Amino acid sequence: MERRYIVEIMADIVLQVQSKLLSTLQAYEPTIEAVNYLFGHPVEILETLRQMSEAPTLEFKRYPLVALFTDIEEHKGRKGIYSTAELTLLVVHHTQPEYKAAERLVKNFKPVIHPVVDALLDGIADSPYFMELEKEMIERTETDQYYIGRQGTAGGEANTTNDYLDGTRIVANLTVNPSCILKPLITNIS
Repeated sequence: MERRYIVEIMADIVLQVQSKLLSTLQAYEPTIEAVNYLFGHPVEILETLRQMSEAPTLEFKRYPLVALFTDIEEHKGRKGIYSTAELTLLVVHHTQPEYKAAERLVKNFKPVIHPVVDALLDGIADSPYFMELEKEMIERTETDQYYIGRQGTAGGEANTTNDYLDGTRIVANLTVNPSCILKPLITNIS
C-alpha cells in the first residue's frame, strides 16, 4: 500500500484552487502568476519566500500563498476513520504598509484572500481524502490578520516576514478517509 500524505493532498487541493481562481485574481491584479503552496515549519516557509523574492522568475509566484504549517498532529485508532488531524493554514497576500484596515479589507481580503479561503475550503470538502462533505461541516476557526508586516516601527518584532502581508489563519479539524489515504501500490510485473 502506498500512503498519501496530508501535505500532498493539500498541494492537489491548492492546484484546484489555482485552476478555479487564477483568471479572476489576475483580472484584479495582473501581476499574480499563481496561487502558491508551501508546507513546513514557519521559519522554513519564510526562508523559501525570501529565496523566491531574489529570483526574478519566482518573485510574482509567491502570493497569494497558502501555507500549511507542520508539524501536523494526527489522532489515530478510531474505528472507521484513518485519523483526525488539526491543520494550521495561512492564506496571505502582499499589501502596503500604509494601508488602513478599511483599505486592506477592500484591496486584499475581499478580492484575493477570502476567495482563496473559500475555494480552499470547498476543495477540502470536495476531496475524497477528507470526510467533511461540505464546507459548513469543516470544524475550524478563521482569523483575519490585518498586517502581518515587517519589524515594528519602535524596533520590536511586530512580524518576522520580509514582506508586508495580510492574511487569514485557519485552524481546521479534519477527518481523514481510510479508503482514500492508503492506495494499493501498482507494480508492472511482466
